[in-house]
Amino acid sequence: MKQLFAPMRGVLPDGRVLTITPRRLAKGYILRHKKNELQLTVPYGCAIDGLMDKFNELLARFDAKYPTVSVQRYTIGQIIKCHDVEIELYSQSTRPQHVIIGEGIPHSRLGIGTSLDLSDPATEQFLSSVICKLAYRLAPKLILPYAVQVAERVGVKPFQWRIGRGLRTLGTCSAQRVITLSCALVFLPLELREYIICHELAHLTEMNHSPRFHALCNNYLNGREQHLITTLRHHQWLILR
Repeated sequence: MKQLFAPMRGVLPDGRVLTITPRRLAKGYILRHKKNELQLTVPYGCAIDGLMDKFNELLARFDAKYPTVSVQRYTIGQIIKCHDVEIELYSQSTRPQHVIIGEGIPHSRLGIGTSLDLSDPATEQFLSSVICKLAYRLAPKLILPYAVQVAERVGVKPFQWRIGRGLRTLGTCSAQRVITLSCALVFLPLELREYIICHELAHLTEMNHSPRFHALCNNYLNGREQHLITTLRHHQWLILR
């Protein structure tokens, strides 16, 4: 019977990429969506026979709970709905090779040039970067007031709040008590914004990820830390990160 000791990677019939990674400490099978692909963590040395049957069982439950984002991420007429703001994509011929940003709250607009092919991966990447540029402009008004409100609720205060352009790291807390929140928080529902904010606020007291840190963060979140961690792990991003 063959056993799995090294990662495997392949493409599913629907075009999604699947990576299967054996972990020595894994006690079961865990399916996640990360880095725009499916990642299956399995126990180290598990039997390969029947592995895909187990994966298909997990995938059916995963797709039922977290509907897959369409292959073409952006379309003309699409409205990207975020908490407190909607971003409308419309066609414009004034600057056919560019995207025109119309910044506003609660409605923003992005004019997509008629020469741009939204089915092209390079165009998709370009448009995602423009959407993130818009989010960076909106974030001080959408994210920071809420962060201050959460900090007041839990009774701690950083030296300074900042908005960052980075997309992979959603928040940081420096030794100087400066908390930086990613502009990507614009694309998260309010409960996940709260989780990121409380996570960084907990670092003002505990700078590592010790049990005391998680207990404090969980207290800030009224016992919802693990639930929100799982929800964030499965969040379907409408931007490329």
